[in-house]
Amino acid sequence: MTTAKGSVERRFRARGCRARVGVPLCVAILLAAACRRDAPPRTVEVLVPFLPASLDPYSDPRLVSRSIFSAIYEPLVAENDVGVRPALAESWTNPAPDTWLFRIAPDATFHDRSPVTSREVVAAAHASRTARGSVASLADLRAIEVADARTVRFRTFQAPEEFLLSVSALFITRRDADRFVGSGAYRVVAHTPDRIVLTRHDRPSRPAPWLDEVVFRRFGSTAEGLRLMRRGVPVAVADPSAAMVAQARSDPRLRVVTTDAGSLTYLAVGFSAGAGPLGDPRVRRALRLSLDLPALVAEGTIAGGTPAGRVVPPGSFGFDPSRRPPRRDLAAARRLLEEAGYPNGFELDLDVGPNSRRAGRALADQVAEAGIRLRVVVRSPDDFVSRIDGRSPLYLYSWFVGRDAGQALRNAFHTRDAARGLGSMNRTGYSNAAVDAALAGLAAAARAEERLARLREVSDLLDGDLPWIPLYSARQVRLLPAWLDLGWRPDGLLVIADARPAGGGR
Repeated sequence: MTTAKGSVERRFRARGCRARVGVPLCVAILLAAACRRDAPPRTVEVLVPFLPASLDPYSDPRLVSRSIFSAIYEPLVAENDVGVRPALAESWTNPAPDTWLFRIAPDATFHDRSPVTSREVVAAAHASRTARGSVASLADLRAIEVADARTVRFRTFQAPEEFLLSVSALFITRRDADRFVGSGAYRVVAHTPDRIVLTRHDRPSRPAPWLDEVVFRRFGSTAEGLRLMRRGVPVAVADPSAAMVAQARSDPRLRVVTTDAGSLTYLAVGFSAGAGPLGDPRVRRALRLSLDLPALVAEGTIAGGTPAGRVVPPGSFGFDPSRRPPRRDLAAARRLLEEAGYPNGFELDLDVGPNSRRAGRALADQVAEAGIRLRVVVRSPDDFVSRIDGRSPLYLYSWFVGRDAGQALRNAFHTRDAARGLGSMNRTGYSNAAVDAALAGLAAAARAEERLARLREVSDLLDGDLPWIPLYSARQVRLLPAWLDLGWRPDGLLVIADARPAGGGR
């Protein structure tokens, strides 16, 4: 039987206060109330520029969507500072070069308390492998098998070094009609077009998340975001505009957190959309030589960054600091345009998202000096992601690569093969047999030295062909409540289960 005093004492301890044996109930209530006033709130609204239309974790690869999914769903293993750690799997073995066995923890359950079994893992792997929006690179799998109720067997064509990292991006769900049930630190209690409400889900033998409730709320414009920030509700902002950052700097309830992120901002050429003049590699090189990257970093970013020489950004395995971007050379750019048959330049649309408006216009002003006339089209987040999926001739975007660039490169640049799960994030229709062969060699590389050489080979091939024109690695900016800490990750995800009180402790 639960008494009033017992309930108070539990709340008292939950707020970090020490329970005192033998105190009268009235005193306990007063002490608990005082402690509650001093303790920071355990709820936060995370303002985001869009929300995923579906909670299908394989449907939307955007960073904001994957950050939300990471709170609801779990993989078999999770990436950490030194590699991977157990998540739903309590252990794993690699008994043969082409075989991996994962043992699911005996107390692993979904939010509805049904057990996580091998069948759900196999179903999730098959669904992820062919989904357009999955970032888990499972192309090397030749079989996914149920060994027993708690053991899953993966068989690969080769022995890819990054296989565990691929598995760490595979969220495990149980699908119930159109509903997706997770096992993560938070469960969904409400989902509308404007907000997703999550509440803490306590799991046996697992650390409890520090925040009790998290609301992901969409803001459709900077003006709306500023209005939401001015309320009395504790807020964080995952992808703020410059005006929102400026307001946060003058608000003592908020702090601006910047990190050197493992991201790359780039121009992508839409080959399947009819790239027009940009179908000629000389024109792509001319476009690159028209750019003043240091000036673009200064004008187009909120917190600065570093000009990029290759598609692999700093902080990822495969980055080569010796590969620097070329200097701006307008005369050489004009010569290349003339050789390609465009002595007077050309016109083309440049698609950008709302937060890339300033960078897009600065970029268009620069290349206009070489005769390349870009019409900057600012699109809503959902319209933008729909447009760049095969319909945009040129767009400005960013990606986070993570600790190892191999999986990201294969997803983005391999010729798309849905049946094998290759090129799952290849939105532009790019295809190059030499790049495909180099990516196959990368997947087979077992030693770190060989793998690094293969990664740089792929990077150099892409630099010669320029399906993407690398621009810069921007510093990541987030707004957080003054009382909240949220660690930085190389994949850029905002993992709300990692939230802690500012200054450490619980």
